Amino acid sequence: MFEFLINLIFPPKCPICNEHIGKNGELCENCLKKTLNVRESPKYSPLIEEFVVIANYKNGARSLIRDLKFKNKTSRVKNIDYILQQADKFIPKYPKEIIAVFVPISKKRMAERGFNQVELIFKEWLKRRKIVYKDILIRAKATEHQYNLNPAERIANVKDAFKATEKLDGEDILLLDDILTTGATVLECAKTLKEAGAGRIYALMFSGDS
Repeated sequence: MFEFLINLIFPPKCPICNEHIGKNGELCENCLKKTLNVRESPKYSPLIEEFVVIANYKNGARSLIRDLKFKNKTSRVKNIDYILQQADKFIPKYPKEIIAVFVPISKKRMAERGFNQVELIFKEWLKRRKIVYKDILIRAKATEHQYNLNPAERIANVKDAFKATEKLDGEDILLLDDILTTGATVLECAKTLKEAGAGRIYALMFSGDS
């Protein structure tokens, strides 16, 4: 009843186009249609078995992610999870004992934001899939934002930027991140995980334009 009254006084709006929608946390039909686009992306490297992207970044997801990362609008997590719910039937089924690993952010950015946006994006989806996650990676050095750099600079920016916190024994890994650009960050993470003893590595990105 309370939620009904709130929606009556403050009608929920799509966070992308600002059109009225039926329920908070959702997207309008048009924005969902242009944003949701589950597809397999080029693997970039034999280190990764499969590279899947869920949503279009520039054509929909960008405002959601920017609001979350740079404006601390954690309410956007509900909108992002709504996309994940609609996408789930198109996302591959992963090996039963796979371990999810979030691409880590630096201590500085964690202090600024108070959260790793990748964890917030995927946490509920992982629960629904019954996939466990571990903090196996840390960011060993601070890096620049990748969007300010060209492809060569992005590779150099993340080189040796990550360290594994434990040795692995052939475990399959599901590597998760919010945005795919050139793939430099994910590949550097995959290299670090392989050196730590990971088995097969699968990459799942919330958004990207490739």
